[in-house]
Amino acid sequence: MRKFKYIICHQCEGHGTMENPAFENGFTQSEIAEWEPEMREKYFAGAFDVRCDVCAGDGKLSVPNVAAMSFSERRVLAARRRDERLQAADERLSRQERAMGY
Repeated sequence: MRKFKYIICHQCEGHGTMENPAFENGFTQSEIAEWEPEMREKYFAGAFDVRCDVCAGDGKLSVPNVAAMSFSERRVLAARRRDERLQAADERLSRQERAMGY
């Protein structure tokens, strides 16, 4: 059994592309109505989509297959995940402190 398995990317849902972050807030119906018909068609066809930044356009992610791991491999994985959580918490705290002006 393999130690890793693939899952569908949660960001792009397996398509490898996602909506351009520049359009993240969306458009109102009146704004879309002002566009040329060609521009509307391109937008809804996905011409302005960008490569997914989570899976790098692959559409799938490699995740650990815990069922196939030995006990020691699981311990290493748990330690790595714990370290990643602690680092993410530290980064969050640092961002909050910078936002507060510290």
